[in-house]
Amino acid sequence: MPKGQAEREPHLWVLLCDPVGDPPFGLLARIRTARDGYDRTCVLDECDLDFIDHESIIEYALADVINLDKLANLVKNYVAEPKEQVKESVLTRIRAGILISNHINLDARKFYREKVLKLHEVPQR
Repeated sequence: MPKGQAEREPHLWVLLCDPVGDPPFGLLARIRTARDGYDRTCVLDECDLDFIDHESIIEYALADVINLDKLANLVKNYVAEPKEQVKESVLTRIRAGILISNHINLDARKFYREKVLKLHEVPQR
């Protein structure tokens, strides 16, 4: 988890892209319970993810770029536990929020724009 999150209260995180670069990096965002005053750019409920049972949000302020080799080690050492894959339609909504949330970690937005989106650009003729 980013920046010492693994030592804190457990939360759900979603990996928002395929590996980028060597070593491989990815973008993680935290899922948390929706509360008043929190960023509601992307609201999720039980229909969106099987492993949540109440209204939740993507906490874009804590989105972060992470070395995926380190994430794999967290899984290997039972610090993080993978869940099932997120439906493409839900992932698309979460990714859209990266570009519109007023609370996004700017390094995360820059990584998404410069690394992830550029991989999927169609070359112009």
